[in-house]
Amino acid sequence: MSLGTLHDMTTQTLNTIGLVLNIVGVIQVFFYGFPQPTHEEGAAPGLEDGTPLSDGRTVAQHNERVRKTRARYLCMSRLALGLIVLGFLFQLWATWAKAKAEAVRARMGSGGAFRAEAGERSVLGLAVRWVPSGRFTMGSPSSEADRYPSEEEHEVVLTRGFFLAETECTQGQWEAVMGGNPSNFKGVDRPVEQVSWSEAVEYCRELTTKQRAERILPEGWEWRLPTEAEWEYAARAGTTGARHGELNAIAWYDGNSGNQTRPVKQKAPNAWGLHDMIGNVWEWCSDWYGDYPTRSVTDPTGPSSGSNRVGRGGSWRAGARNARSADRDNDLGFRPALSSVR
Repeated sequence: MSLGTLHDMTTQTLNTIGLVLNIVGVIQVFFYGFPQPTHEEGAAPGLEDGTPLSDGRTVAQHNERVRKTRARYLCMSRLALGLIVLGFLFQLWATWAKAKAEAVRARMGSGGAFRAEAGERSVLGLAVRWVPSGRFTMGSPSSEADRYPSEEEHEVVLTRGFFLAETECTQGQWEAVMGGNPSNFKGVDRPVEQVSWSEAVEYCRELTTKQRAERILPEGWEWRLPTEAEWEYAARAGTTGARHGELNAIAWYDGNSGNQTRPVKQKAPNAWGLHDMIGNVWEWCSDWYGDYPTRSVTDPTGPSSGSNRVGRGGSWRAGARNARSADRDNDLGFRPALSSVR
């Protein structure tokens, strides 16, 4: 359950409690808030306490009954007032909870950059960008140059937005969570490489656990690998061509990398602020590699089983053919996604 949803439930509960208290209070006022009996009612003035009345009771007994009735009415009237005041306090609390929920959504789901940090902030500063829900055509048209047959076009609908790291996971970010560094080309700001799919998944789990323990990441949110559909949707950022910009301006590939990975964020981002979606290192997705569906799908997660996981985006040693939004493969690096728990 997300933090925003929890605040919504709190708001509804507090509003309900406040309304019930107000209704009960008004009912109490209706029954007990009228002018109260006096000690003289039913008795003639000046009679002695022991004087018998027509109902068989003495004046003293009658007056005692009147006193108790007055006390009960006074108590119930005060209780009714208290319930009304308490009801209003609960409704004020509900208003605060609603504002809190809106603040959470503004922080976690309104687009732009959200800072999610853990460990040494100078090393593990995970800047992320909001990817809104939407629909797009996944794959490539038959007219696209250098396409592969596996890139069958089909419509995809993503019903939930998510955050995606601005860059591939860097070696500095990896070391801060996992310790050690498997990369061949060393550099704190270079993307981590030589990482298996299982190791990338474990990194996301460890980062989630770490940030929850440090109260950086709210309950109901988790780091994970993006699905293949989420990755392509984020890479395209509303574009429909082979890539979101001119190749040399947006990507490190075999034509400009100098046969090595390069520090992240050196190339132009796409329209949603994501760098290096094309080139530098291949990026793991959560899906098994398999044939695309031939019809429209909603929130796809890929085949239920397979022999290889999907990697996307091309790399420093891949050619221009692989440096396309629709190209599919399996290889080395990754970038984490941040979303509410599925």
